[in-house]
Amino acid sequence: MTSYASKRCITCGDVYHMLQSGEGFPEYGNHTDSRWCIECYGLVLGALKDVKPKFIKRTVNVLETEMYSGVNVSQVLEWEREEILAHEGMLYARRVFVPLFDTVNPGNHNSVRQVFAQDGEFKGTPFILSTWSLSPDKNSVLIEMEYNVLLDKLTVPWKEYRR
Repeated sequence: MTSYASKRCITCGDVYHMLQSGEGFPEYGNHTDSRWCIECYGLVLGALKDVKPKFIKRTVNVLETEMYSGVNVSQVLEWEREEILAHEGMLYARRVFVPLFDTVNPGNHNSVRQVFAQDGEFKGTPFILSTWSLSPDKNSVLIEMEYNVLLDKLTVPWKEYRR
């Protein structure tokens, strides 16, 4: 099933028809932003092609940061336990990530999940905890940081904003 929509371009005012999903999307002359017709969208992309990003999201080990170098695996495991206990008996959703795989030892399972700090100066900060079932020495704590390209350094924790 396909879904067409009639839209009006915010720049030139032309009415155009956009295939929103289904067979042929996005090959059928479509684009990903419904605010502009295909001609104006091409102009926008052309105007922005030379703009370089100022900030990039980087997932790094907390040991590589100044701000979070004191956070360790046992502390994050304790925050995770507190978080689970706080939601006991309730439906509990959490962000999980694709795990790594140990091809040498298939019984060594990796689990990667987001844990929020429960207390102290980092309360509410999202950390990424990576643990291994048979190799605790490989366990690590990661954090998504904002990398300032102009200053060439990690600055603050990354925060997503709605578009």
